[in-house]
Amino acid sequence: MTSSEQFQTAAHLWQEHRAAEFPARLRGVEFEDIDMVMLDADTAGCTFAWVNNGGTLDPERKRILQTCVEDLDRVIPQVSDGTTSDCINWPSSS
Repeated sequence: MTSSEQFQTAAHLWQEHRAAEFPARLRGVEFEDIDMVMLDADTAGCTFAWVNNGGTLDPERKRILQTCVEDLDRVIPQVSDGTTSDCINWPSSS
């Protein structure tokens, strides 16, 4: 996939995310002291900036996004434990 195709795919997924409601059952929920609403908001803010800047992030947002990725690695197994798996529709990374 070319970088242009990756950008278009990411922009499309961003639009889908913006159109979706945040799952009510995850509001106010924390896994390993990570608030799901704040994780979503931080990730969304970085994604918004990345899309609006043509696929680039400033150093501060790169740092924030790296933290989000690390937090997602910690919480995804818990969010996807079978009771809330319908909340996450992860695209294939391949």
